[in-house]
Amino acid sequence: MRLTIALLALMAPAGAASAQLSQIERGHAQVQQSCAGCHAVGAAGESRHPNAPAFRRLARTMDFESFVTRLREGLMVGHPDMPTFRFKRRDAQAIAAYLMSIQQSGD
Repeated sequence: MRLTIALLALMAPAGAASAQLSQIERGHAQVQQSCAGCHAVGAAGESRHPNAPAFRRLARTMDFESFVTRLREGLMVGHPDMPTFRFKRRDAQAIAAYLMSIQQSGD
């Protein structure tokens, strides 16, 4: 019994890490589908649209704490090329997790 509990305790962090990776992968797939037409959505590369910021640099200009809420309520910006997006809570959280995973402080 003790061995089973110890094994379960050792496996829990791996399961949590796997769930986090899954969420990041889901977020990456979502931005690839919805945003990659204009934005650089990866850890490298340039945006296709000249006014679209690279997602790896968003932490410089946005508050990630409120980002999930903004995604759910409808992400809108002040230029006509940007469509309005609304995501389900789970998708918004996955997108935020992915975006946090690729942020770079200087590049």
